Amino acid sequence: VNITSMATQGTLSSAAAVAGPTTITAGTTWRITLNQTDPITDSKTQEIALAAGSYTNAQLAAMLRAAINGNTTFSGAGDTVETKVEDDGRLSISSGKYGEMSNITIAHVSGYDPAALFGGATPVKGKDVEGTIGGVAATGNGQTLSAAAGSAADGIQLSITGGLIGERGTVSFSKGFAFALTNLASSFVGKDSLLTSKTDGLNVTLKSVTSARDRFESRLETIEKRYRAQFTALDTALMSMQSTSNYLAQQLAALSANAG
Repeated sequence: VNITSMATQGTLSSAAAVAGPTTITAGTTWRITLNQTDPITDSKTQEIALAAGSYTNAQLAAMLRAAINGNTTFSGAGDTVETKVEDDGRLSISSGKYGEMSNITIAHVSGYDPAALFGGATPVKGKDVEGTIGGVAATGNGQTLSAAAGSAADGIQLSITGGLIGERGTVSFSKGFAFALTNLASSFVGKDSLLTSKTDGLNVTLKSVTSARDRFESRLETIEKRYRAQFTALDTALMSMQSTSNYLAQQLAALSANAG
């Protein structure tokens, strides 16, 4: 296992050291966007009211953490923040999550402007852990590193929560009964499996039957049209013959009357 990059958290840090104390005015509200997704999830943005008062840097960090983490929508989704005062005096607010989906932004709504605290600082998005397992590039998701599909280590997931980048040693494992059972199931239901082949065959047969039915229905429609045309012609002929019969009957009746 070789780690080339550790997972990081989305963070917003003040551009310069905060010269406390900081006075938060009454009616201060900030719009916090935490761990926003793509496409956007509306609930990932909440308006947070801050308690008015004068705060030292440590108190300010604690107040901001409590205000954001106290939002039930954020906490219900498992979204939290961590705050701290760096050694150089800068204030930082970080998402409690790691990886590409870890992010935080702050916008002014009313009262004390966060720009006065953070200056022109730009939020930094989190990054997924990166590395290789068995010499093959693995997939990072937050702090979880998963072996590449199809590789010899397929199925291994490692939680990388600390330490330095570089070699992390060797992981020994064996593919036991569960792995064999999974492969057996895949041979029946996976791509190019027996079940898939049978299903494809049945689908081909179904398409053939459907096509034959469509052709038969088309023939029936053609026959029906021909019979309807013949019936119409016959009906017309019968009407003509009936008219002729009536005419002849009238003529015969007239002759009989004249003869009498």
